[in-house]
Order: sequence, then structure tokens, then C-alpha cells
Amino acid sequence: PFGYFPNKKGRKSGILIPSYGESNNLGFFLKQGGFYFGGSDIFDLALTADIYANGSYGGRAASSYRKRYHYNGSFNISYSAITNGDKKLPNSTTQSDFFIRWNHAQDPKSHPNSRFTADVNAGSSSYNKYNGAVTGDYLKNTFQSNISYTRSFPGTPFNFAANLRQSQNTQTKTIDASLPELALTMNRLFPFKKKESTTNKWFEKIGISLVLFVGLLP
Repeated sequence: PFGYFPNKKGRKSGILIPSYGESNNLGFFLKQGGFYFGGSDIFDLALTADIYANGSYGGRAASSYRKRYHYNGSFNISYSAITNGDKKLPNSTTQSDFFIRWNHAQDPKSHPNSRFTADVNAGSSSYNKYNGAVTGDYLKNTFQSNISYTRSFPGTPFNFAANLRQSQNTQTKTIDASLPELALTMNRLFPFKKKESTTNKWFEKIGISLVLFVGLLP
């Protein structure tokens, strides 16, 4: 997923050539320069950095991974220290920010009776203000994260689910996180229905189900 130099076929390691330009507030810059580690067919890693003439800087580590018929995902962690004003002046300020993104999906073929997924977006409230890559990033003020695990038990009517959720508002600087929500459910059973019955008597239509939930209600 990353470009690198020299340009070779296959997943190889190499230097990432930075882009250059000038920012009205931060001065001349070099961005997205660093090194790409080809790793293996399962994962890779890119380490990149940004530097600005006024002393601001940033760095990130990005990795994607994939194991065929098992799982795939990506992980990205970013950090920046943006200086407003001239560092030599006493009224200058430096804003430090970080952001973490993690996406993970499981191939249904690996474990047909269970599934684990993750979609994590979390960081400091002012990260997009100073580090938004596109215009839409500056307008985002909420981030959602969810990690879930589900499992069924073949031969039984029971199912289990666990969820961990987080919602972050960058305008109000509030974070709402729920404790792990645990649920054990039982599919509907018809205890009075006979297997060889060809009629549907009223009591044969009586069904029972079960839901056990542990967590915080909204």
C-alpha cells in the first residue's frame, strides 16, 4: 500500500521520498519521508516523518497485515508537535497531538463459530485541527470505536456476544465509553412440540427464549 524507492517488483524495503512545499503558518516543509519495511507476505510497516522550518514536526507508523483465510487489518499511530508562532518568542505555543486507527476483520473461514472485529478511531481532540489531511478531516468532530466478539455453540441454542464501545466529541472534549457489554442469548425452543407431530396444537406453539445482558444501558 505504500510507495518506496527504489521501485522494485514485489514487497521490498526502501526509502520513502518526502514531498516538499511551503505552509503559510509553518514555513517550508518536508512531509511523508521515511522508510518502508516490506516485512513479509503477512505484514508491512512504514515509518514516516514531517518537518517544518518553524520547528514543528510529526511522525507516524503505519502497518497493514493479512493472513489468508484467517484475518486482515491495518494499524496507524500518529504524533505531531505543531508550534504556533516563532519559537524564539515568549508568546509561541506548541500543541502536541496523537491519533490511533486500528481496523481488524476476521475471515469467516478461519473460525465459522466465532468472529472478532475492531474499528478503533481515537486520539487528542485537536488532532484534525492541526493535522487534517483533507478538508473533510477539519469538519469531523466525533469519532466512534467498537471492538466486538461473537460466538455460537454448535449443537446448542446458545450464543454469546461481547462489545466495547467508545464515542469521542472533539468540540466538547468528552469521551463516552461503555463497560464491556456481555450478552448470552438462547434461540427460541418449543418444548411441547413433538418431533413426529403432524398437528399444531395450541400448546405446541408455546416457545421459550432467554437473554442475559450485562452492561450499561444508554
